[in-house]
Amino acid sequence: MQAPRYPFTIDREGDAALISMQCDGFIRCRTMPLYLLDALVRACNRIRSHLVAVLAQDERFKATVPAYPRFIECMHFDAFAGVCDVHVVASRDNAAIEFCAAFYDAGDHSAPAFVLVGDQLDEFVRKGRAVLRTAAVAP
Repeated sequence: MQAPRYPFTIDREGDAALISMQCDGFIRCRTMPLYLLDALVRACNRIRSHLVAVLAQDERFKATVPAYPRFIECMHFDAFAGVCDVHVVASRDNAAIEFCAAFYDAGDHSAPAFVLVGDQLDEFVRKGRAVLRTAAVAP
């Protein structure tokens, strides 16, 4: 996908996690308890394994995916874990299909808190698990 990829970090301070994303000269940050980070890591892992892996192999689905910048919504969760709305979309870049997950503050879709494109889902799971391991919270 030709969609921009925004660098992000996941850090820990005591019993809190900080997710920050650099976006067009701004840094968007969300602080949350570690149990919410754990829920987001699990959600991203499920998106990868239960949605992306399945749809990427579905020929009927692939035939409906438009070229970037257009997209097709694959799924959304409203008020996931009581704190955020999650939307997953797909676009085509030539023959390749890429997925994008956008995480919004619950009920506020004016701008996403953070956006993960393509293999950034994997990166989020890896970084999140590493932070949770340091806190002895097994993902």
